[in-house]
Amino acid sequence: MTAETRTSSRRKTALTWINALAAVAVTVTLAVNLLRGWPMLSPAATLLIAGGLYVRWTRAGRRHRERRGTRRGGLTPWSASATR
Repeated sequence: MTAETRTSSRRKTALTWINALAAVAVTVTLAVNLLRGWPMLSPAATLLIAGGLYVRWTRAGRRHRERRGTRRGGLTPWSASATR
């Protein structure tokens, strides 16, 4: 092995250890937050609101129109004339 290869290998090993340590810290933080219970209220509320908005969106027929990729008048959402 050349000296350059050894240095590169050491850097990769150091970065791997740092990433593993960070992953453990995030896991511990998430576990503690989930055990408290109250932090689950925010994701639950977010999912409830998102579900309600999705139901309203599909009932309004938006899902069908989006599949075709056009809006009223045949404009695509990304065309320049769609910003009228």
